[in-house]
Amino acid sequence: MLKNLIFDANSDSRFITLSLISFKQELDTCNDAVIIDTRDEEAFEEDHLHGAIHMDFNCPNFTSDALNFDQSKTYFVYCENGTLSTKACEVLVEAGITKVYHLRGGMQSWRQQSRFMD
Repeated sequence: MLKNLIFDANSDSRFITLSLISFKQELDTCNDAVIIDTRDEEAFEEDHLHGAIHMDFNCPNFTSDALNFDQSKTYFVYCENGTLSTKACEVLVEAGITKVYHLRGGMQSWRQQSRFMD
């Protein structure tokens, strides 16, 4: 299932960065998925993945909110281009969450390539 897996070279691989195809495959087969959009409110309102919750990474409460997340869930995290969501994934891992997937390229990747996916 994870043939398009890409580990984030800038982390110690405590979370997994996935290509768009692998991200979508994992999301489609996950029964306990929580999708987190880390962009600002305006970007979230403009477009977001179906079922995503909005958690602006730049909000002062992001880290403290992450401490209250259900650690048994699987988290799928994205932003506009992958920068903020990489930082958000690091916060989630520090909060004790072990199943964290990051969308390489963020919404930019999703918009560009999703038209080719079923």
